[in-house]
Amino acid sequence: MVEFPPGATILLPSAILAHSNVTISPEETRYSFTQYTAGGLFRWVDQGFAKSNDFYASLSDDELDAVKAEDSARWAYGLSLFPAFL
Repeated sequence: MVEFPPGATILLPSAILAHSNVTISPEETRYSFTQYTAGGLFRWVDQGFAKSNDFYASLSDDELDAVKAEDSARWAYGLSLFPAFL
């Protein structure tokens, strides 16, 4: 469980991290604002505004190896941003 202070903004990769709100008592009030962004939008921009099939088909073997290495590094970097207690 992670408690956030009032007014906090948090970003969660909800596809890989289970999350929920705890129950509050009847005399309490909770307000929240939720937004969603599809991961495909980030991939579209990262791939030069091309469909994945077209993007990968346009790469040489060396370029494909470089993209795979970047993808692995991005994943590891993203995970490193989470606190150790999660």
